[in-house]
Amino acid sequence: MKKKTSRIFAIFLCLILSVCLGLTACGGDDNDVSRTGKTTIRFYAFGGVEEKKALKELVNTFNNQSSTIYVQANIAGSNDDHKSSINTTITDDTNPPDVFYAGDGEFGTWLAKGIIQNLQEYVDKSQTVNLSDMYTSAVKEFRWDKSFYIGADSGDIYGIPSTVQPHLTFYNATLFNASGITIDRDLEKVVEYDSNNRIVKINDTVPLTWDEMHKLAEQLVVKDNKNNITRYGLYTNNWFNYGWSNGANIVSDDRRTFTIDDQKLLEALNEFVSLSAGSNPVSMRPNVVGTNSCDMMFYTQKVAMITSGSYLLGPCRVNADFNWDVMPLCISPNAVAEYKSLNPGATEIEARKANISGHSGSVAYCMSSKSKNKDYAWEFIEYMTSKTSQLKMAQAGLGTPVYKSIAQEDIQNNEGQKPSNYKLFSEVANYYQSGDWTYYPDRQWVEEWSIQFNTKVLGGEMSLAELINTVKTPTQDLLDGYIVKDWSKNGK
Repeated sequence: MKKKTSRIFAIFLCLILSVCLGLTACGGDDNDVSRTGKTTIRFYAFGGVEEKKALKELVNTFNNQSSTIYVQANIAGSNDDHKSSINTTITDDTNPPDVFYAGDGEFGTWLAKGIIQNLQEYVDKSQTVNLSDMYTSAVKEFRWDKSFYIGADSGDIYGIPSTVQPHLTFYNATLFNASGITIDRDLEKVVEYDSNNRIVKINDTVPLTWDEMHKLAEQLVVKDNKNNITRYGLYTNNWFNYGWSNGANIVSDDRRTFTIDDQKLLEALNEFVSLSAGSNPVSMRPNVVGTNSCDMMFYTQKVAMITSGSYLLGPCRVNADFNWDVMPLCISPNAVAEYKSLNPGATEIEARKANISGHSGSVAYCMSSKSKNKDYAWEFIEYMTSKTSQLKMAQAGLGTPVYKSIAQEDIQNNEGQKPSNYKLFSEVANYYQSGDWTYYPDRQWVEEWSIQFNTKVLGGEMSLAELINTVKTPTQDLLDGYIVKDWSKNGK
């Protein structure tokens, strides 16, 4: 009896162990290759379902190919979870992350804390990483120059961009067609109106002016019998293309002065604010945005157009079950008029393309300044930022390759997939800038004014004049603090 009981117990124990092992593997154990005889380095990243899958495949391939390095991948489901992990583990002197994702919004903060390694020496010796072949907008986000902070044309490089993620306007082509708006990529005048002054045709390879975009959005709005909006025309969460294309920014060129009261900027901000807080709104107010996913509103056709980066391509291909495409961000009509006056022979298309404007986000592979295996960490960074890896990430709809020399190959790889205007991402990448959150080592100065702008002003509760009176002095004080601050703790 005892023997039988022991046998049953043993079988039961084996079953439990088998299930546990199976759960570990199914739960996403980083890789299935042996670590024996290899040095383990830790890689921290984040991403949605598509990005997790692509990253794990790349890591597995690297581990299979390398005879000396085993990469242990820790991939969080969100950037917030990733930031929490980095902030917790990076101070671990015994076992810090070796390589980690740093978004352009976190890069400055982590650099100022001295936890990011200077990669210039590695890049100078590399036969793989070629910064001169990368889009300048992406590289500048991860350079550091003490006199200019982040975003300078010179200075050492502290992160190698994973991809570049220029923003465009994603639009619902099915709703366009239902609203009587057709696409004509040979239309030289860019926009065509009918006798009732309704837009009936656009060239989606060329930027619309902001007044044209507003009118287009108005035509796509749907209201119920109580005059409540049931479908919005446009959602855009950044003013950058409005201000920059109008020759203005929120700070001076040397980043020393807060310029929110600049007349050109105010003109652009007034147009931007009118989208949600005007007399005839076409965009969601903050209270609507706060309770809904803007991406999901696009997928469910509750908004006809949204602006987003190329990182939305993968999710859009999965979730949007209608015909959709992309077009450039809108620009200032003043810029178009000025270009024509200075270049009398310029065509309408030339004048608009000369003023392409917008912002591009990016994530970089960074090395911990505390890593005990820096050469191995660099070998992994070289692999992850290689042209082969870039193309794989792009084909999964996770961004645009940062190397200009493979733009055409990337376009060919994406043929047959939405959007048909895919090449726009690489065409606009060279003209784009970094968001204002990258200008200084933290977001405090941005939040000082932008929180009230994004809530009260866009919500129609505060005028721009009231905002200026409230935020101008305290925001300038913060800029002055950055200017005199010694920001030299960065990794060696």
